Amino acid sequence: MKKKVNAMDVISDFAALANLPNFALDERGMARLQLDGAMLIDFEHDPNQNVLHLYSSIGPAPFAGGETALRLLLEANLFQDRSLGTAFALDSGTGEFMACARLELETLNGQRLVTHVERMAAAVEKIREELDGLSRSSDGFAENRLSVLANGLLPG
Repeated sequence: MKKKVNAMDVISDFAALANLPNFALDERGMARLQLDGAMLIDFEHDPNQNVLHLYSSIGPAPFAGGETALRLLLEANLFQDRSLGTAFALDSGTGEFMACARLELETLNGQRLVTHVERMAAAVEKIREELDGLSRSSDGFAENRLSVLANGLLPG
């Protein structure tokens, strides 16, 4: 009979490997890791499913013109090449684009968790850069269009 993997043990092993001596799940089964001051990765244990959820905010979803951003996120999910095994989603409750991963505790250990966290951090950083590039290019488009409108070259 296979021994049930304990989330606290996996987190403890992760903390030791990552040199985070005070990192642990709280009484709700949650923990938050701050990386480089700019990125937060949340850990949440679901004892009913025996899984550990990792999630991180990519940033606020645009209210208007978000189709291009959604397309970029969906394309990055394809084969998980650009998402590095992390799924990108929209959290309708917060209005944010999120990176998330559902990790089965039966196959998880501290080293695998370190790898998942590193991949999620890299994926969030990369997709933020891609989304920033989209907003810069669309801002440039809006500025160019306004300039053309001001010069009377396009109908208003």
